[in-house]
Amino acid sequence: TRNPMEGPFEPPAENTAAVSSAYRSLEGWMRINVFLQINLVVTSVLLIVVECLALSGVPEGGGGVGAALNTVYGLLSLWLLGTSVPALVVLAVWQYRAASNLRLTDRPLVYTPGSHVLAWFVPVVNLVLPYWTMGELVRKSHEGPGQAGTGDLGEEARLPMWWMFYVGSMVIDVLATLDFVTQDAATGMLSQLALESLSAVLLAVGTWHYVAIVRGVTADQEGRWGRGDGVV
Repeated sequence: TRNPMEGPFEPPAENTAAVSSAYRSLEGWMRINVFLQINLVVTSVLLIVVECLALSGVPEGGGGVGAALNTVYGLLSLWLLGTSVPALVVLAVWQYRAASNLRLTDRPLVYTPGSHVLAWFVPVVNLVLPYWTMGELVRKSHEGPGQAGTGDLGEEARLPMWWMFYVGSMVIDVLATLDFVTQDAATGMLSQLALESLSAVLLAVGTWHYVAIVRGVTADQEGRWGRGDGVV
């Protein structure tokens, strides 16, 4: 029991040196993560542009243009497929390292670093849990010792926007596939292209918010515990 005469309670200062000694740098992984996420958006948009050119009748004016567009579309599709898995893996690695850094502190945490990874790979769960785990990362990275997450929480305000646009993009992608299957080829292609375009817009906006969140969390942790020596 504390003596009331001792004055107001002050939480113990965080052992910054101890945290820094075991800190896992986020800067490099953040840069790769951001690059891969933006790459997915750019590639998706380029695929839509090629589809629009193909459907607009541009190939009719030149014999080899249609074949060239098909080749470009195939290469872009392979690139998108080949970079989607690494993008998800790097995203999970960044989040695991960020969560592991928070485990070094005295901040009370709900989710383990492993939960941050599983949140992205377990079906159905990955529609909800990544939002919660990222929210904890944002809030706890902002906190100081004894604080309750009060500070500049601009990234927290972006969380619902990021997740709403991200999930919306996935849902529309599924609808685009179903729409193409249930209609004749010509109508289905136009309808699918419209849905894919909307999905790309939602993905771009969601990625914009996500990049800001990731950069914010990285800056918070690097500024507080980073050693500035490039150790990863």
